[in-house]
Amino acid sequence: MSRVQLTLLATVVGGLAWTPAASQTPPWRPVVRAVTLHEDENQTRRTGTTATSLASSAAPKVFTLSALEALAREYHPSLASAAARLTAKQSGRVQAGLYPNPEIAYRGMEMGNLGTPGMQGAMVRQRFITGHKRQLDTRLADQDVSEWTARYQAQQQTVRGNVQRRFYATLVAQRNLELTRELAQLSSQLATATRQLVEAHQETENSLLQAEIQAEESQILWHNAQQQRTAQWRQLAADVGLPQLPLTELSGDLTGELPDYSWPQAESLVLAQHPWLMAAQARHQRATLAVQRAIKEVVPNIDVSVMVQHMYPSNNDTTSLVIGFPIPIWNQNQGRIAQTRAELVAAENDIRHIELELRSRLADSYGHYANARQSVHRYAQRILPRARQSLDLVRNGFERGQIDYQTLNQSQQTFVRTNLAYLDSVRRLRDAASLIESQLMSSKPDHRD
Repeated sequence: MSRVQLTLLATVVGGLAWTPAASQTPPWRPVVRAVTLHEDENQTRRTGTTATSLASSAAPKVFTLSALEALAREYHPSLASAAARLTAKQSGRVQAGLYPNPEIAYRGMEMGNLGTPGMQGAMVRQRFITGHKRQLDTRLADQDVSEWTARYQAQQQTVRGNVQRRFYATLVAQRNLELTRELAQLSSQLATATRQLVEAHQETENSLLQAEIQAEESQILWHNAQQQRTAQWRQLAADVGLPQLPLTELSGDLTGELPDYSWPQAESLVLAQHPWLMAAQARHQRATLAVQRAIKEVVPNIDVSVMVQHMYPSNNDTTSLVIGFPIPIWNQNQGRIAQTRAELVAAENDIRHIELELRSRLADSYGHYANARQSVHRYAQRILPRARQSLDLVRNGFERGQIDYQTLNQSQQTFVRTNLAYLDSVRRLRDAASLIESQLMSSKPDHRD
């Protein structure tokens, strides 16, 4: 009877083979939304309310990647901050194009002369901007907007990349929990069956000790998997922007449509239209315009004043016109011109610096990606099929009485641990691929930030 029990328990291992459910996720669509001061003050309250509502009975029973990305777009504070900074630069661009306001003044002179009010009048003054300086200021502000648009895009990719990487890590932790739970249950049942064999004098005491050790080790793996899944979920919730989000099951396909990038493809994906490079190019354009603006500063603006007065002693009206401008003799803006030219050289080298930094990071990330890719391929094509075949052979031999329970137990343990190792390779592959797809934005920001 006990051998029949072991045979039945051995068939449970067949259920440990992992077949993930397919999931389709739509492409990321960023939401550009600046947050006002009033909204910012209530952000914490809104976030807590959202987390509470998601904890209610109306909360989804499972989360997909697309659903979590949508929550991150709505609630992650870094996106609201980046959008607000972009709005500030756009507002600064409007301000840069405005013309100086005219001045108006009252003027009274010689009041009391011959018992009269003296000279009473009004003056209007206007400064005329010359040398196309106002147009250059507007173009400078345009480049500020371009830079911060790129920075906003970079933050979007950072948030999306972090959510995507953490989603797959949590999904792997969720599957690890399922496997280790089944392994712990199986090991416990095998230990119980072994105890019955010992009581029936069909196995030795040492066999029972070995079975109990395996059961305890399986319990440790299960407990560790529980803690790991909880930790991964908490990190995922923080990356979404809702740290109080209740622990929820994830739905996704770890192995479906695994990315397959060659080095040229990864290089093109990362370097083409990279936000850091776009921001650096905008800074370079701004530095070029800043040199022109510094040179044009030498061209003096013209101040024109018109004054109309009534002279009460003689009962005459007079009109005065004053036109003035500074003469650039001592100050020809030499220091500012030299400063902007030096900043232009720095901006030119920043572009190259950032490109080299991206290539260095890509080389490291692609190395991890390539290693994980070949590991996943070998596990899927060679190791897992052999582990399954070995388990089937051992199970058939055990049913015919040709193999003892220890060999069966070891084969079962090997099969489960091989699946766990495969899942870890998939996690590393997804992590590296997500980093490449987000153009390495999940790592440290560029040196200008």
